[in-house]
Amino acid sequence: MQAFDYLFKEGVIDKARFLINHFHLLELDTKTLTFILLVDAYNDKNEKLPFKETAKKMKISENELNDIYEELKNNRQLIHLKNAGAMPIIDTSNVYLSIAKELEMISISQEMANQALASETKEKNIVGIFEEEFKRKFSPFEIETIREWTNVYSQELILDCLKTSVIQGVLNLKYVEEVIKSQARILNG
Repeated sequence: MQAFDYLFKEGVIDKARFLINHFHLLELDTKTLTFILLVDAYNDKNEKLPFKETAKKMKISENELNDIYEELKNNRQLIHLKNAGAMPIIDTSNVYLSIAKELEMISISQEMANQALASETKEKNIVGIFEEEFKRKFSPFEIETIREWTNVYSQELILDCLKTSVIQGVLNLKYVEEVIKSQARILNG
């Protein structure tokens, strides 16, 4: 979180814009968003947040504002009180840390999806090469057989064995599989 604090303090990342763009990741409602933005604004001025005035500005009751505060503090643990000299302030840094973690999870999920897509594309490409060499479309069973090979053997080995099969004039997956197994035994000693 120190890196985030630094980026916010240096103005590299605008805290308010960051929060507005990503508050939905924490499933916060707009009243809660407004509350956090107001807390940050008062913190930036080193002033204590006046609850009564804040409730009026937000056009909600003090009880509703207190419920928002308690939800963030106790249930979600996104804010906590911090002493800044004689005056306690509401620290919202966990809000930003939680958003950063959510963004990281999204990034990891996207990376995994991209890797799966790349793997699927690779499998489709090798199947396409086989179909080109055999001069026909493959059945789902044949496609699955080739995909199973890609899980066990390198693409280079599979394509070298396909080349051997084409040169020998034997366009049969069982033959290619026997060549692959034979080559794999030789390579693995």
